[in-house]
Amino acid sequence: MAAIAGAAALLVAGCSGDDATTPASSPGAQPTSSGQGGSEAQPAVTTEADWQPVAEALGRPGKLSADGLVYRVSFSRRDLSVRSYDVQIAPGLALGGSYAAFSRYPDGTVVMMGDLVVTEAELPPVTDALQEGGVEQTAVHKHLLAHEPQLWWSTSTAPHRTRSRWPRRCGWR
Repeated sequence: MAAIAGAAALLVAGCSGDDATTPASSPGAQPTSSGQGGSEAQPAVTTEADWQPVAEALGRPGKLSADGLVYRVSFSRRDLSVRSYDVQIAPGLALGGSYAAFSRYPDGTVVMMGDLVVTEAELPPVTDALQEGGVEQTAVHKHLLAHEPQLWWSTSTAPHRTRSRWPRRCGWR
């Protein structure tokens, strides 16, 4: 059930800032040519403090990348005892891949990508919770062969959110 709580938390954490909390953009955060006649926005540089509301909503801190562009929160499944071909699988080997990664853009919108390890029984309610929250699943797959309990990896993304969609849930006004 920890994965379900994690999935629900992902929904809460899909926040967008407002003008008062949007981090200053760096030169690398300006639109750049995509080489295909359009422009593509680059993430804004952020600080740990910018992501504090997300850490609070998720109930755990994340780690900001060295360049300040990506905030990643891990959801390791240490509650499961998994065996594949009669070999005990260490949680860090295959079950530590659950995460949510966030980037904020100069206009204050946020994009989220993540991967959740869920049991077969957890998959339907997690899928429902993600989809109800506007989080798209891009893949449902397995990383292990012949394992018990049956596990699935649910890869998800939340496209840019407008400022009005989720800010109050995350403490941004």
